[in-house]
Parts: sequence; structure tokens; C-alpha cells
Amino acid sequence: MISDTFHLPMLNESSMKKWLKFEMSKINSGIVVQKKTLSELLELKSSKTLTKDGSDYYFNRDALKKLKDELPLDMHSILLPISFYTSLEVRGSVFIADRPSFSMLKHLGEVPKDAELVDGKYWIGKTLAQDMMKRHPSVIQLVRY
Repeated sequence: MISDTFHLPMLNESSMKKWLKFEMSKINSGIVVQKKTLSELLELKSSKTLTKDGSDYYFNRDALKKLKDELPLDMHSILLPISFYTSLEVRGSVFIADRPSFSMLKHLGEVPKDAELVDGKYWIGKTLAQDMMKRHPSVIQLVRY
């Protein structure tokens, strides 16, 4: 006879966090692990770098050329792609925690000139980051944190 109830073992909070971290690592398998500068990427015949799972990440050449034209020379050393991080604790928002990349986004007019990092982070709505990704294809990535 089959029981009317099915019992799953209870997972404690620590086990649940480990499981979520494992699942997130699979989601992040396509995240770039070898960032390169704008200058380096433009010098390459094929503007690409490596992802966490070992595959190639290709940059949009037109987007890189546009950045080259819009940014001052001292910003050509910023590492790309820019990473915005999602958090399980703050749904619907993402943050950037890299000051040079944040300065670049300010210069491009993507964030207000008077915006500041608070506790090392700048939070925006996820949809705003996705809009930035459309305007700068391959230059910005979302990382699940």
C-alpha cells in the first residue's frame, strides 16, 4: 500500500544555501572569467575571451568601436565586460561594485553624474541594466550572486 503522504528530508538553512550556490554556479557557467581591456579587445582579430565553463565569449565589434569613440583614452583600460550582480535578497534590482566600470557608465550617461557607490555598490532596477545591455551588446553581463 502506498502512503498518502510523502516525506522529504528537511534541509537546514546551511544545506539550502549550499544547494542554491551550486545551482547558481550552473547558471553562471557562461560568465566571463578572463576580462580584457577595451584596448586589448580591439587589437584582437577576434574579440573574445573565456567563460567559466571554458567556452568563448564573443564581444560585439561594433559595440567596442562605439565605446572607443565615446570614451576618453584613459578609460580604454577598463576591464570588460562590466558585471552587474543580482542578489537573492533584493529581487528586481542589480548592483555594480567596480568603481572604474561605474565611472565609465557615468561617462556614457547610463547612470546620473551625481550618483555614488554606497557601501561599495550602486543599485539599479534589473530592467534598467537590461536596457543598458541592449544599448551596449556584449559589453555588460548579469551575474547571479
